[in-house]
Amino acid sequence: MKKIIGTIIRNLRKSKGLSQQKLSEIISCSRPSISEWERGVKNPDSVNLLKLDKVFDGKLFEALKEEALK
Repeated sequence: MKKIIGTIIRNLRKSKGLSQQKLSEIISCSRPSISEWERGVKNPDSVNLLKLDKVFDGKLFEALKEEALK
């Protein structure tokens, strides 16, 4: 699931035209954390998942729900 979450985050970030650095500034975390999530090394914690979903206008949880139903 880590890879799936990472792929979704990367795709949503790129679709918004955000760099890893800019996204990290928006949600107040480190740029290396964004990289680790996108590469599937780690998953974001629940607080960061909520922040990411807000940045991505609810599309993160939508995509995760779709993935879980497959």
